[in-house]
Amino acid sequence: MCRVRSTLFVYGTLLRGEPSHHRLGGARFLRETATSPGFGLVDLGDYPGMVRAKRGAVAGELYRVDEQTVSELDAFEGHPELYWRTEVELVDRTRAQAYLVRPERASGCPEIPSGDWRRRLRYGPRSANRPEGSHEMTQRVFNFSAGPAVMPLPVLEQAQRELVALPDVGMSVLELSHRGKTFEAILAEAEANLRRLLAVPDDYRVLFLQGGGQLQFSMVPMNFLDGGTADHVITGYWGSKAIQETAREGTARTAWSGKGDNYRRVPAQSELDLDPSARYVHVTSNETIQGVQFRQLPDTGAVPLVCDASSDFLSAPIEVGRYGLLYACAQKNAGPAGVTVVIVRDSFLATRRDGLPPMLDYQAYADAKSMVNTPPTFAIYLLMLITRWIEGEMGGLPALAERNRSKAAMLYDVLDGHSDFYRTHAEPASRSLMNVTFRLPGEELDERFLAEASARGLKQLKGHRSVGGVRASIYNAMPVEGVEALRDFMLEFRTAR
Repeated sequence: MCRVRSTLFVYGTLLRGEPSHHRLGGARFLRETATSPGFGLVDLGDYPGMVRAKRGAVAGELYRVDEQTVSELDAFEGHPELYWRTEVELVDRTRAQAYLVRPERASGCPEIPSGDWRRRLRYGPRSANRPEGSHEMTQRVFNFSAGPAVMPLPVLEQAQRELVALPDVGMSVLELSHRGKTFEAILAEAEANLRRLLAVPDDYRVLFLQGGGQLQFSMVPMNFLDGGTADHVITGYWGSKAIQETAREGTARTAWSGKGDNYRRVPAQSELDLDPSARYVHVTSNETIQGVQFRQLPDTGAVPLVCDASSDFLSAPIEVGRYGLLYACAQKNAGPAGVTVVIVRDSFLATRRDGLPPMLDYQAYADAKSMVNTPPTFAIYLLMLITRWIEGEMGGLPALAERNRSKAAMLYDVLDGHSDFYRTHAEPASRSLMNVTFRLPGEELDERFLAEASARGLKQLKGHRSVGGVRASIYNAMPVEGVEALRDFMLEFRTAR
């Protein structure tokens, strides 16, 4: 039997959930820990290197290892030519072995400011110091897709670490029984987090459905129209889709439409033709294609307000008590495609018609706690992680709203400052903070702009075919650095012409 040699501090691809963790073999995990101040991390591409630094510390894990494992790791790390194994001090003043990268190899490599490999931002070009012929991790570009959209990097990294086995569970969330205690806890936390973030009143139900926003276009009238009429305020493409589905179920009235102006604005309250006897009024809070957004939703009086909030859900605080029902497919700000959040007031829910199939009946979902059938377990797990991220790392919805306003202002300032070249689609008072839409002087310039932006790692900027031009979707998870990179490119592109 091999003699125990020492404790070993690891910080990169040897961590649990990382690709080289298996090389620790039978090593015994002791705890998560960090070095004392005086160390830093540099990014070598697919893996990091720890270096001595004037300040900072490195996060990692501590293991007890035997001589054979250390010998195998020495060969793997290239000790002593590439890395050398030496003793370092940990934050609790104990000491352990660790692999430091040779200074000449670290020279010129970007620093990882957090000192935590798992929380690194992997945006940008391939590291120049990665050896030729080595495996190259796909670097993250700035993804401006309207949806499915960019997700928070810390959430993706946590999901990556936990994909094979959730901590203390021993199986993937993809494998969990939706009736088991582990998933029940995930579902309960997802709901609790949403209730806390949005200050959802007690007389509202929070439901997790499937089918995206388009199923809601049908479910809402199926449940609530019941021989009556529904008013629709149509501010863009998705609002026009919603009224079509309502018309399949009964009488759908247009209370206002921006179609005549190609959906460039939202209406003033005085422009609305609302029927006080309508069963509900349907609005779309943010139109992703045209890039228009309500700053203040219409006052519908005693008529319940139904809102498609898919593309600005969780981007700012809202007054949930104003809604009879709001719904949001997750793939903008709340998670991946596959789960749709519905928040419905009990008194409105009580007006639904009976006799619907359970899969189309909101009351059935409320009674079954969203488990009429097997729910989208992985999507709900990711939504739970995102709500944690909003609360824990972004400071809640008020702070996130201010960040979103600041990001949007970066782009609109360029557009307004160069209005002879860039032409915005939405009128200023109706501009979306989530989807910035604009065109250049001609289609040829549009295409050149998109091609050159793509070459810079600014991806998915092409506008929808009904509007054309450029659409930059800058949801919650789009880092400020991405918006800054797009802003700088816009200025450079204009200056060059």
